Amino acid sequence: FVWNRIIVDGKTVVPHRDGDVLSVYLSPGDHELTYVFAPPFLWGFCNYIALVTAALLLLYLFSPSFRRKLAEIKNIYRKTSINQFILGSLLLIGIVANLDSIFLLMPKGNIYEAGRWVVIIVGCGKLVDMLFGPSSEIIVYSKYYRFNIVLIILLAILIITANNLLIPVYGIEGAAMGAAVTLIVFNFIKFVFIWWKMDLQPFTFAFLKVIFICALAWGAQVIMPRIDFVIGDMIVRSVIITIVFGSLILWTNVSPDGNNLFRKAIGYLEKRAPG
Repeated sequence: FVWNRIIVDGKTVVPHRDGDVLSVYLSPGDHELTYVFAPPFLWGFCNYIALVTAALLLLYLFSPSFRRKLAEIKNIYRKTSINQFILGSLLLIGIVANLDSIFLLMPKGNIYEAGRWVVIIVGCGKLVDMLFGPSSEIIVYSKYYRFNIVLIILLAILIITANNLLIPVYGIEGAAMGAAVTLIVFNFIKFVFIWWKMDLQPFTFAFLKVIFICALAWGAQVIMPRIDFVIGDMIVRSVIITIVFGSLILWTNVSPDGNNLFRKAIGYLEKRAPG
Protein backbone atom coordinates (compact mmCIF):
# COMPACT_ATOMS: atom_id res chain seq x y z
CA PHE A 1 0.00 0.00 0.00
CA VAL A 2 2.85 2.40 0.84
CA TRP A 3 4.53 1.79 -2.50
CA ASN A 4 1.24 2.29 -4.29
CA ARG A 5 0.60 5.65 -2.61
CA ILE A 6 4.13 6.84 -3.42
CA ILE A 7 3.66 6.12 -7.12
CA VAL A 8 0.13 7.52 -7.34
CA ASP A 9 1.04 10.63 -5.34
CA GLY A 10 4.18 11.03 -7.44
CA LYS A 11 2.14 11.14 -10.64
CA THR A 12 -0.40 13.50 -9.09
CA VAL A 13 2.22 16.01 -8.01
CA VAL A 14 3.70 16.43 -11.52
CA PRO A 15 1.44 19.29 -12.70
CA HIS A 16 1.45 21.00 -9.31
CA ARG A 17 5.24 20.77 -9.09
CA ASP A 18 5.58 22.33 -12.54
CA GLY A 19 3.34 25.16 -11.37
CA ASP A 20 5.67 25.81 -8.43
CA VAL A 21 8.81 25.81 -10.59
CA LEU A 22 7.14 27.96 -13.24
CA SER A 23 6.58 30.74 -10.71
CA VAL A 24 10.36 31.20 -10.53
CA TYR A 25 10.53 32.09 -14.24
CA LEU A 26 7.40 34.26 -14.49
CA SER A 27 7.19 37.92 -13.70
CA PRO A 28 5.29 38.77 -10.48
CA GLY A 29 2.23 39.93 -12.43
CA ASP A 30 1.96 36.59 -14.24
CA HIS A 31 2.06 34.31 -11.21
CA GLU A 32 -1.69 33.80 -11.38
CA LEU A 33 -1.16 31.77 -14.54
CA THR A 34 0.30 28.93 -12.49
CA TYR A 35 -3.21 28.10 -11.25
CA VAL A 36 -4.15 26.70 -14.66
CA PHE A 37 -2.12 23.66 -13.61
CA ALA A 38 -4.80 22.67 -11.12
CA PRO A 39 -8.22 22.38 -12.73
CA PRO A 40 -9.65 20.56 -9.70
CA PHE A 41 -12.32 18.59 -11.52
CA LEU A 42 -9.89 17.06 -14.01
CA TRP A 43 -7.24 16.11 -11.46
CA GLY A 44 -9.79 14.97 -8.89
CA PHE A 45 -11.55 12.79 -11.44
CA CYS A 46 -8.32 11.14 -12.57
CA ASN A 47 -7.18 10.51 -9.01
CA TYR A 48 -10.56 9.02 -8.11
CA ILE A 49 -10.29 6.60 -11.04
CA ALA A 50 -6.79 5.60 -9.91
CA LEU A 51 -7.97 4.87 -6.36
CA VAL A 52 -10.93 2.80 -7.56
CA THR A 53 -8.61 0.86 -9.84
CA ALA A 54 -6.24 0.08 -6.97
CA ALA A 55 -9.11 -1.21 -4.86
CA LEU A 56 -10.39 -3.45 -7.66
CA LEU A 57 -6.97 -4.95 -8.29
CA LEU A 58 -5.93 -5.47 -4.69
CA LEU A 59 -7.68 -8.82 -4.24
CA TYR A 60 -6.21 -10.15 -7.46
CA LEU A 61 -2.65 -8.97 -7.12
CA PHE A 62 -1.86 -9.14 -3.41
CA SER A 63 -1.60 -12.94 -3.15
CA PRO A 64 0.96 -15.75 -3.54
CA SER A 65 -1.00 -17.08 -6.53
CA PHE A 66 -0.20 -14.05 -8.67
CA ARG A 67 1.01 -16.16 -11.60
CA ARG A 68 -2.11 -18.32 -11.60
CA LYS A 69 -4.23 -15.18 -11.82
CA LEU A 70 -2.49 -13.60 -14.80
CA ALA A 71 -5.44 -14.32 -17.08
CA GLU A 72 -7.79 -12.49 -14.70
CA ILE A 73 -5.32 -9.66 -14.27
CA LYS A 74 -4.99 -9.31 -18.04
CA ASN A 75 -8.77 -9.05 -18.34
CA ILE A 76 -8.98 -6.36 -15.64
CA TYR A 77 -5.96 -4.54 -17.12
CA ARG A 78 -7.68 -4.25 -20.51
CA LYS A 79 -11.11 -3.41 -19.14
CA THR A 80 -9.77 -0.73 -16.81
CA SER A 81 -7.60 0.84 -19.52
CA ILE A 82 -10.37 1.11 -22.11
CA ASN A 83 -12.94 2.36 -19.57
CA GLN A 84 -10.56 4.99 -18.21
CA PHE A 85 -9.68 6.06 -21.74
CA ILE A 86 -13.35 6.44 -22.65
CA LEU A 87 -14.18 8.50 -19.55
CA GLY A 88 -11.02 10.59 -19.81
CA SER A 89 -11.59 11.29 -23.52
CA LEU A 90 -15.15 12.47 -22.93
CA LEU A 91 -14.02 14.70 -20.06
CA LEU A 92 -11.12 16.21 -22.03
CA ILE A 93 -13.23 16.87 -25.14
CA GLY A 94 -15.89 18.53 -22.99
CA ILE A 95 -13.36 20.76 -21.22
CA VAL A 96 -11.47 21.83 -24.37
CA ALA A 97 -14.68 22.41 -26.36
CA ASN A 98 -15.98 24.73 -23.63
CA LEU A 99 -12.74 26.57 -22.84
CA ASP A 100 -13.95 29.82 -24.43
CA SER A 101 -17.09 29.79 -22.29
CA ILE A 102 -15.17 28.77 -19.17
CA PHE A 103 -12.77 31.70 -19.54
CA LEU A 104 -15.68 34.09 -20.12
CA LEU A 105 -17.33 32.96 -16.88
CA MET A 106 -14.15 32.97 -14.78
CA PRO A 107 -13.07 36.02 -12.79
CA LYS A 108 -10.00 37.42 -14.56
CA GLY A 109 -10.73 35.05 -17.42
CA ASN A 110 -8.82 37.28 -19.83
CA ILE A 111 -5.67 36.52 -17.80
CA TYR A 112 -6.23 32.78 -17.57
CA GLU A 113 -7.00 32.57 -21.28
CA ALA A 114 -3.25 32.77 -21.85
CA GLY A 115 -3.10 29.30 -20.33
CA ARG A 116 -5.40 27.71 -22.93
CA TRP A 117 -2.66 25.47 -24.31
CA VAL A 118 -1.57 24.55 -20.81
CA VAL A 119 -4.98 23.02 -20.13
CA ILE A 120 -4.93 21.18 -23.48
CA ILE A 121 -1.36 19.85 -23.20
CA VAL A 122 -1.55 18.80 -19.56
CA GLY A 123 -5.01 17.34 -20.17
CA CYS A 124 -3.60 15.20 -22.98
CA GLY A 125 -0.82 14.05 -20.66
CA LYS A 126 -3.33 13.03 -18.01
CA LEU A 127 -5.40 11.24 -20.66
CA VAL A 128 -2.35 9.18 -21.64
CA ASP A 129 -1.85 8.44 -17.94
CA MET A 130 -5.41 7.05 -17.83
CA LEU A 131 -4.90 5.22 -21.14
CA PHE A 132 -2.18 3.01 -19.68
CA GLY A 133 -4.52 1.87 -16.92
CA PRO A 134 -3.48 0.37 -13.56
CA SER A 135 0.16 -0.23 -14.50
CA SER A 136 1.46 1.13 -11.18
CA GLU A 137 -0.80 -1.18 -9.18
CA ILE A 138 0.22 -4.21 -11.24
CA ILE A 139 3.90 -3.55 -10.53
CA VAL A 140 3.33 -2.68 -6.87
CA TYR A 141 1.56 -5.92 -6.01
CA SER A 142 3.75 -8.20 -8.13
CA LYS A 143 7.11 -9.69 -7.20
CA TYR A 144 8.72 -6.81 -9.12
CA TYR A 145 7.58 -4.18 -6.60
CA ARG A 146 11.19 -3.11 -5.97
CA PHE A 147 11.23 -1.70 -9.50
CA ASN A 148 9.25 1.18 -8.01
CA ILE A 149 12.49 2.54 -6.56
CA VAL A 150 13.78 2.91 -10.13
CA LEU A 151 10.48 4.46 -11.21
CA ILE A 152 10.53 7.04 -8.41
CA ILE A 153 14.10 8.08 -9.24
CA LEU A 154 13.25 8.22 -12.93
CA LEU A 155 10.16 10.34 -12.26
CA ALA A 156 12.24 12.85 -10.29
CA ILE A 157 14.87 13.02 -13.04
CA LEU A 158 12.23 13.49 -15.74
CA ILE A 159 10.50 16.31 -13.85
CA ILE A 160 13.73 18.20 -13.13
CA THR A 161 15.13 17.74 -16.65
CA ALA A 162 11.92 18.68 -18.43
CA ASN A 163 11.39 21.78 -16.28
CA ASN A 164 14.92 23.07 -16.75
CA LEU A 165 14.93 22.48 -20.50
CA LEU A 166 11.44 23.62 -21.45
CA ILE A 167 10.32 26.31 -19.01
CA PRO A 168 13.11 28.84 -19.76
CA VAL A 169 12.39 28.53 -23.51
CA TYR A 170 8.60 28.17 -23.70
CA GLY A 171 7.47 29.57 -20.36
CA ILE A 172 4.08 28.38 -19.19
CA GLU A 173 3.59 26.17 -22.28
CA GLY A 174 7.01 24.65 -21.56
CA ALA A 175 5.86 23.69 -18.08
CA ALA A 176 2.80 22.01 -19.61
CA MET A 177 4.96 20.17 -22.14
CA GLY A 178 7.26 19.04 -19.35
CA ALA A 179 4.35 17.68 -17.31
CA ALA A 180 2.88 15.87 -20.33
CA VAL A 181 6.19 14.41 -21.50
CA THR A 182 6.96 13.23 -17.95
CA LEU A 183 3.64 11.40 -17.68
CA ILE A 184 3.93 9.88 -21.16
CA VAL A 185 7.50 8.61 -20.74
CA PHE A 186 6.82 7.41 -17.18
CA ASN A 187 3.78 5.40 -18.29
CA PHE A 188 5.47 4.05 -21.41
CA ILE A 189 8.35 2.65 -19.34
CA LYS A 190 5.89 0.91 -17.00
CA PHE A 191 3.98 -0.44 -20.01
CA VAL A 192 7.15 -1.90 -21.57
CA PHE A 193 8.28 -3.36 -18.24
CA ILE A 194 4.94 -5.11 -17.61
CA TRP A 195 4.80 -6.42 -21.18
CA TRP A 196 8.39 -7.68 -20.94
CA LYS A 197 8.24 -9.27 -17.48
CA MET A 198 4.62 -10.46 -17.29
CA ASP A 199 3.53 -10.61 -20.94
CA LEU A 200 0.62 -8.28 -20.19
CA GLN A 201 -0.51 -5.35 -22.32
CA PRO A 202 -3.89 -3.60 -22.31
CA PHE A 203 -4.37 -2.46 -25.90
CA THR A 204 -6.88 -3.85 -28.41
CA PHE A 205 -8.52 -2.61 -31.62
CA ALA A 206 -11.19 -1.00 -29.43
CA PHE A 207 -8.81 1.87 -28.63
CA LEU A 208 -8.66 2.87 -32.31
CA LYS A 209 -12.46 2.88 -32.39
CA VAL A 210 -12.55 5.21 -29.37
CA ILE A 211 -10.08 7.60 -31.03
CA PHE A 212 -12.29 7.68 -34.16
CA ILE A 213 -15.37 8.31 -31.99
CA CYS A 214 -13.54 11.17 -30.27
CA ALA A 215 -12.87 12.75 -33.67
CA LEU A 216 -16.55 12.49 -34.61
CA ALA A 217 -17.71 13.95 -31.29
CA TRP A 218 -15.25 16.82 -31.64
CA GLY A 219 -16.36 17.47 -35.22
CA ALA A 220 -20.02 17.52 -34.18
CA GLN A 221 -19.46 20.37 -31.73
CA VAL A 222 -17.14 22.25 -34.12
CA ILE A 223 -19.89 22.66 -36.73
CA MET A 224 -22.33 23.88 -34.07
CA PRO A 225 -22.86 27.65 -34.25
CA ARG A 226 -21.89 29.52 -31.12
CA ILE A 227 -24.74 30.71 -28.89
CA ASP A 228 -24.45 34.21 -27.41
CA PHE A 229 -25.76 33.05 -24.02
CA VAL A 230 -22.56 31.55 -22.55
CA ILE A 231 -24.13 29.05 -20.14
CA GLY A 232 -26.60 27.98 -22.83
CA ASP A 233 -23.73 27.40 -25.25
CA MET A 234 -21.92 25.25 -22.71
CA ILE A 235 -25.01 23.15 -22.01
CA VAL A 236 -25.95 22.59 -25.66
CA ARG A 237 -22.36 21.91 -26.73
CA SER A 238 -21.84 19.45 -23.86
CA VAL A 239 -25.11 17.66 -24.64
CA ILE A 240 -24.16 17.28 -28.32
CA ILE A 241 -20.75 15.89 -27.40
CA THR A 242 -22.24 13.48 -24.87
CA ILE A 243 -24.96 12.22 -27.24
CA VAL A 244 -22.62 11.66 -30.19
CA PHE A 245 -19.83 10.19 -28.08
CA GLY A 246 -22.06 8.09 -25.83
CA SER A 247 -24.28 6.68 -28.58
CA LEU A 248 -21.29 5.63 -30.70
CA ILE A 249 -19.56 4.06 -27.68
CA LEU A 250 -22.68 2.02 -26.96
CA TRP A 251 -23.28 1.13 -30.63
CA THR A 252 -19.72 -0.11 -31.22
CA ASN A 253 -19.69 -1.98 -27.87
CA VAL A 254 -16.07 -0.99 -27.24
CA SER A 255 -16.78 -1.32 -23.52
CA PRO A 256 -19.02 -4.29 -22.66
CA ASP A 257 -18.98 -3.13 -19.03
CA GLY A 258 -20.29 0.27 -20.11
CA ASN A 259 -23.05 -1.32 -22.20
CA ASN A 260 -24.08 -3.57 -19.31
CA LEU A 261 -24.17 -0.59 -16.95
CA PHE A 262 -26.31 1.35 -19.43
CA ARG A 263 -28.77 -1.54 -19.79
CA LYS A 264 -29.03 -1.87 -16.02
CA ALA A 265 -29.68 1.87 -15.68
CA ILE A 266 -32.42 1.70 -18.34
CA GLY A 267 -33.96 -1.31 -16.65
CA TYR A 268 -33.93 0.43 -13.28
CA LEU A 269 -35.59 3.53 -14.74
CA GLU A 270 -38.25 1.41 -16.44
CA LYS A 271 -39.07 -0.28 -13.13
CA ARG A 272 -39.31 3.08 -11.38
CA ALA A 273 -41.45 4.64 -14.10
CA PRO A 274 -45.12 5.11 -13.10
CA GLY A 275 -47.64 2.77 -14.69
